[in-house]
Amino acid sequence: MYSLEDLEEAEKNFEYWSDLWAKEDCDLESNKYGPEAKKASQHLKNVEEYLKKNGTIPWTEDDLAQEYLNREYPRAQSRDVEIYNGTSYLKRFYPKKRSKTGKTVKEWDSEWVKLSS
Repeated sequence: MYSLEDLEEAEKNFEYWSDLWAKEDCDLESNKYGPEAKKASQHLKNVEEYLKKNGTIPWTEDDLAQEYLNREYPRAQSRDVEIYNGTSYLKRFYPKKRSKTGKTVKEWDSEWVKLSS
């Protein structure tokens, strides 16, 4: 479905929209480039994930750590610390989707943050 050329194009598209978004002098919710930047970010994420699953590009150490920690600790709470390959990781939650006003979180996402040694 996707190729390395698609990945390169998605990276360029993401960089273009995120640069415009960053240069816009307004608050986060009223940034007119926000929807396009979000769409470009999601497309890049989808292309990378597809190519990694097919073995076209290798999984990073962080990808492997995220996958392992999510599988082994599915019920981890915010600020839980777990160890993977001798490195500590902190569970962190952040808003994935907000209401139009930006005051209410509609959907949460999480990640494991590598703690400095």
